[in-house]
This record gives sequence, structure tokens and C-alpha cells, in this order.
Amino acid sequence: MVPKGPSKTRFEQIFSQGQRVRGEVCSIIFLPGSGLVGIGTSRKIGGKPRRNFVKRRVRAAVLAAGFDLQSLDCVFMVGTRGVTEPYELLSRDVETTLRKVLSTQNS
Repeated sequence: MVPKGPSKTRFEQIFSQGQRVRGEVCSIIFLPGSGLVGIGTSRKIGGKPRRNFVKRRVRAAVLAAGFDLQSLDCVFMVGTRGVTEPYELLSRDVETTLRKVLSTQNS
């Protein structure tokens, strides 16, 4: 099941107050929460159809990673590399960055 996205207020709160972990293709900003997952994209990617395509790719990579994010609210920030990189690299980057987030959370 696709995790629900945060409200605009919660999204902004996560973005401004959250801890950041940077990956090669995406960054994850997170706070303790209830499992909400948001995806933000750079406008440099292009118009809405292209940005939505990138969001769908990231959402699929998050689901494929299979991590339990019930205790975190996360925002994935994706730049222009989210369009040009193959899905396999994007998926691997999402997984390794999520591992960093979870190890930071458990420390």
C-alpha cells in the first residue's frame, strides 16, 4: 500500500525542522511521526507531467525497498538526476539512503 502524504503544514514542518540525509539521487528529510511519506521535486525537472513521473518512480522505489516507516514522517527531495538516472540506480539510492535514515534514527 502506498503511504499517505503529509498535509502542506506537516510537509513544511518536516522540511524546515527535520534531519537530512543525502543520497546520490535523492535526499530524505525526516522527523518522528506516523509514517507519512511526501515527495518533492525540483522545478528544473520540467513541467508537471515530468515531475509526476519522477514522483511515481520514487514512490515505487520506496515501496520496493520494503522498510517499515511507521515511526517516521519523511520527505524525499529529488533533483534533475531523478529523471536521467536508470530506475535501478534510483531504487538502490533510495534503499541505501533509507538505511542511513533508519540507522540514524536507531542511534
